[in-house]
Amino acid sequence: MNLFNEVAKSILEGDSLKSVDLCLQLLDMGYDANEIIDEGLTRGMNMLSDLFEKEEKFVPQILMSARAMNSCLEVLEPHLCGKSIPLNGTIVIGTVEGDIHNIGKGLVALMFQAGCFNVVDIGTNVTKEEFINAIRENDASIVALSAMLTTAMNNMKDIVKAINKIEFDKPVYVMVGGAPITERYAKEIDAVFAEDAIDARDKAIKLLRNRRI
Repeated sequence: MNLFNEVAKSILEGDSLKSVDLCLQLLDMGYDANEIIDEGLTRGMNMLSDLFEKEEKFVPQILMSARAMNSCLEVLEPHLCGKSIPLNGTIVIGTVEGDIHNIGKGLVALMFQAGCFNVVDIGTNVTKEEFINAIRENDASIVALSAMLTTAMNNMKDIVKAINKIEFDKPVYVMVGGAPITERYAKEIDAVFAEDAIDARDKAIKLLRNRRI
């Protein structure tokens, strides 16, 4: 039996108790918390997203799966960053004005935490002023903008433009993602494109290590 597959299945089914039990088993077996998130939680949420798009899963199931994922995070979070691993930096994340979708953003925030970032989630329907204030207040190195609605893409563009105009105390990288967002669109608005939660984490690490992405 592949326990990672079982974790993914239990997340998909929204079974919090089973999900947590499986995560504890994997930790006891010596598996890394980051691997459990990548191979278990993320896989389960991606499966859910695919079924939601096909209208085979609905909002109540998404909420149950989100609760299961959050229960697992509580168990895994103390194991994500050992004392020998430095914090990579601070990331501000939010869903742009005109959009209240939260599940995808929450998964990306989780993956940032798995990458040993300090994550400041400022919620949904966030204005450009709120993003800018959060960057300043938290001395953020990266700001991640999410949009799941095509109607919110213009707001995303305006927010990115406003952030890029400001001279912060240090460079601030802007990352964008969400169902309607493409790499081409990200380039057009002068932002870094994240295809999914794992890609967002990996690119954030590379950005702050001054590597080409």
